[in-house]
Amino acid sequence: MVILNADHPEILDFIDWKLKEEDKVFFLKLGSEQLIKLYEEYTKIPLSDKQALNNFYETLLKQGYPENIIKRFDYLLSNRNLY
Repeated sequence: MVILNADHPEILDFIDWKLKEEDKVFFLKLGSEQLIKLYEEYTKIPLSDKQALNNFYETLLKQGYPENIIKRFDYLLSNRNLY
């Protein structure tokens, strides 16, 4: 933990930095929760059901997920018995 006196010349910079770091943690946690939800949805789809998988990917694209992230997600999870 870092502590600065209220009259320290860099106190405002420190407060700004601290707020940015807290935002990063919040968004990392939010992103992790979303990935868990995506994983749970993905694992409900049988790998043999190509149409359902394509629909899942199209939905992700419509929700704004970048295509490279979707491809990576598919690559990492397509062999589910590894996880």
